[in-house]
Amino acid sequence: MSAPSDLLRAIFDSMSEGVVYQDADGRICQWNASAERILGLTADQLTGRTSYDPRWCAIREDGSPFPGEEHPSMVTIRTGHAVAGVLMGIRKPDGTLTWLSISSRPVWLEGPRAGALTTFIDVTEREQITRLLPERRAFDALLIRMLTRFVGAGPDELDRILTDALGDVARFLGADHAHLATFAVGYNRLDLVYEWSDPDVAPEAHRLRAANLETRPWLRDEMLAGRVVRLDPSHPYPSDSPEARAGLPAVGTRLMVPLTLRGQVIGGVSIHAHRHPRPWTDDDVTRVTLVGNAMATVLDRRAVLQDLERRRAFDEQVSALLVHLTVCSDADVQQEVERALAELAAFISADHAFVLSVLEAHVTIPYEWAKEEVPRLAGLIGRFPLTSRPWQARQLQALQPVVIDSLDDFPPEAAEERALLEREGARSLLMTPTTGQDGTVTGAVGFHRHDTPGPWNAQDVTSIRMAANAIVTVLERRRVEAERLRSEARYRLLAEGVADDIWQYDLEAERFTYVSPAVRRQRGLTPEDVMAGNGLDSMLAPEEAPVVAASFRQRAEAVRGGDQSARTATYLTAVLHQNGTRIPVEISTRLVDGPGGRVRFVHGVTRDISERIALQAQLQQAQKMDAVGRLAGGVAHDFNNLLTVIVGNAELAAAMLPRDSEPRRDIEEVIGAARRAAGLTSQLLAFARQQPSRASLVDLNSTLEGMVKLLRRLIGEHITLVWRPDAAAWPALGDPVQVDQIVANLAVNARDAMGGAGVLTISTSNSVVRADTAALRDLTPGDYVRLTVSDTGAGMSNEVRQRAFEPFFTTKEIGKGTGLGLSTVYGIARQHGGSVEIESTPGVGTTVHVYFPRASGSSVAPAVGAAERIARGTETILLVEDKDQLRHLADRALTALGYTVLTAESAAMALDLVARHTGPLHLLLTDVVMPGMNGPQLRGAIEALRPGMPTLFMSGHTTEVLQQSGISMDATMPFLQKPFTLEGLASAVRRVLDAPTAAAPDAKV
Repeated sequence: MSAPSDLLRAIFDSMSEGVVYQDADGRICQWNASAERILGLTADQLTGRTSYDPRWCAIREDGSPFPGEEHPSMVTIRTGHAVAGVLMGIRKPDGTLTWLSISSRPVWLEGPRAGALTTFIDVTEREQITRLLPERRAFDALLIRMLTRFVGAGPDELDRILTDALGDVARFLGADHAHLATFAVGYNRLDLVYEWSDPDVAPEAHRLRAANLETRPWLRDEMLAGRVVRLDPSHPYPSDSPEARAGLPAVGTRLMVPLTLRGQVIGGVSIHAHRHPRPWTDDDVTRVTLVGNAMATVLDRRAVLQDLERRRAFDEQVSALLVHLTVCSDADVQQEVERALAELAAFISADHAFVLSVLEAHVTIPYEWAKEEVPRLAGLIGRFPLTSRPWQARQLQALQPVVIDSLDDFPPEAAEERALLEREGARSLLMTPTTGQDGTVTGAVGFHRHDTPGPWNAQDVTSIRMAANAIVTVLERRRVEAERLRSEARYRLLAEGVADDIWQYDLEAERFTYVSPAVRRQRGLTPEDVMAGNGLDSMLAPEEAPVVAASFRQRAEAVRGGDQSARTATYLTAVLHQNGTRIPVEISTRLVDGPGGRVRFVHGVTRDISERIALQAQLQQAQKMDAVGRLAGGVAHDFNNLLTVIVGNAELAAAMLPRDSEPRRDIEEVIGAARRAAGLTSQLLAFARQQPSRASLVDLNSTLEGMVKLLRRLIGEHITLVWRPDAAAWPALGDPVQVDQIVANLAVNARDAMGGAGVLTISTSNSVVRADTAALRDLTPGDYVRLTVSDTGAGMSNEVRQRAFEPFFTTKEIGKGTGLGLSTVYGIARQHGGSVEIESTPGVGTTVHVYFPRASGSSVAPAVGAAERIARGTETILLVEDKDQLRHLADRALTALGYTVLTAESAAMALDLVARHTGPLHLLLTDVVMPGMNGPQLRGAIEALRPGMPTLFMSGHTTEVLQQSGISMDATMPFLQKPFTLEGLASAVRRVLDAPTAAAPDAKV
């Protein structure tokens, strides 16, 4: 072909229209590439073909055959005229119907006869739109009518409307049978839900129901994959399907469209054409899919409503069960729980249910229900403690349910449990954890399925979990309530047995709601009297009630504002006994919340503190006396030293004067005054329990026998003295001199209280002090000998009695009493390990009981006898005293009595004298408290130089100081109390030197 011809050919082939040239005989001679594409034919298939070739299968617009002689190209060849815009349908070799718009014009290339140049374009899409538009409008109207009926349908009408919808879509598509089916559990069966059939094809339609997906796995796989299934001559059974292998003939044509909901295939909609089989177009698939999705939505809505109704009914059942379980008797609990388990199991189609209780590592099944044919698994599960099943424990501890849809879901570590359940026929397991009030796992409620395997519905699991927790919560409440009642009974017994009054007060009602029986002892009222009374006024003293009530209100507001410290408070107040007595009390209270978490009640304990106040008063008294005693002890030493110097020097001066001389009488007055001062010091020390005493075994009867004779002259003739000794009185531990001092002080006080006339009674007796009364008497439990002094005098008021032991306290006129009498008595008694108790009534008299500890042993000290004469001696005495005046006085006195005296002002000087003295030393007379080395230490040092040399200690210090210095104030200790007289000094020195244990004069150098 020449170059111009090549260009024309290129243009010819590039045209989008199909172009065909036919000669005068109508044979195709030339064509372009678009003609091949549009007609679906190859060059070999086009060459020499004519327009009236029957293979074209041309049709008119109405579907009738298009005659070949009426083809536009044949008309042009025959007439020589052009033809334009003829619509013709042809079927391609693959069966596809294509619509063409054809135009033809004459071409004279050779001879008088004309050929034809035919052009055509593919108008299939345009034609289909034009042809199908009314059909689509009709379907849209049908779909709208369906949706309208779906929306407005009631529950009772829904089945009929859905069945009618299947019939409408089947008739629209020219089919005669339709059904909607959903997958059963396991996806091996389609359950027919709705079906419509033309009456003439019902028998054929029913045969479709026998189809089982277990024998048609290809159909299940296609549908689950979401693919449309078409069965017609162009789409036969798959070659590997059982139907194809069995040679089953096709019954009409079928279209099966998957039914999806929320992205998951749930079944399918099938359309069948039996009488007029037809192929199924994409439009058919689209229309069936639209109707199916609408029906799926309606089914889902109905399922949701049915499920809501089902769950509502279930909730009502559970609520009724909880009520029964709450109010039933303890004997019926087991039956009610089993009934509840049966209801829970029925809701989720379970065959067995149980409650699993976990306490530490111990697993029990207290409640269980099972169908008659299903074995109970309590014993079997009991073999598997939760601690041995960590896979379940992890789930439950995480508050997650254990869901086993199939035995194949058991983890490998649970192989033994799986085998056991499989032998018992269980096919699935559900366990939902239960929790206590603190949120910790207390166990689980479990279910097994035997006859109805399949996955557990997640929403059902949630409902079961809530119901199971509610049931277990009621059981826990019953258990807690039972324990509370038992605890309340125990505490009620305690509350009714204690002396404190326990009560509950309602802040809103302003009345007592509980009062323990102890209120009878405190107030002489019954609990009912107080609860029926006028709020706090029925409990507290009139002036105290408003104050306490206001405090309750203020504390309640503070707690509501977040101040939890205001919940507790203690009040020191008073209540009134029915007899009018005011009783001091301590009330411990706590604010307690009522229903709704709002402060509602006050819990309180009211304690009678009368005894405590009395004990506190005694303690304060003891502390005051101890303070004064320490003061007295602090000055006693220096005072005693001064008195010793005064008395001693006065006695020496008096001895040098004539007896009848005026100066001697003056000096004797000085001596008397000094001795009275010494007596006052002794009383102060006795009150302070600081005076050194010579405690020994004392027979109070013998000691007091001589004292009673002296008392008759002391108290006067108008007072009758009655002496009543107990012949069986035990020996007591005491100092005979101080016992006499006690009796003298008490007798003088009694005489003054009786105003010179009355009866004074002195007696002795044994007394056993028990633990329950020891504290009141300020004693330790044990045996005591009691000295009792009673008078018929004026008596004491309660206020005076409480202050009776205070030093310097007196009710006497100024100048007639020092206020140290009873203080001295108390101090001596306490120093001996005893105590003093006063009973007194104004206008009746006073009784004083003095308790002395019972002594062990049988050696009793004799009563104090007459004063000894001044004894003399010739022995050598080492005198050690750091006070110059005392040392000079003792040196002069001992020298005057014939003794040889070596004096030293310190322990160091004394040791030097002992070391240098070559003659005998018969006695060491030393002060106890000295700078550097004290008296006991000096004695030890001299013992190494002069073994066996006796020692006489002297001191004016208190007992406490002496004990700290190493002096044991027992009857065997040689001791001289400052202040002393010359007679006392001489007597003490002589007793030590004449003692059997005194060593002979030591001549050691």
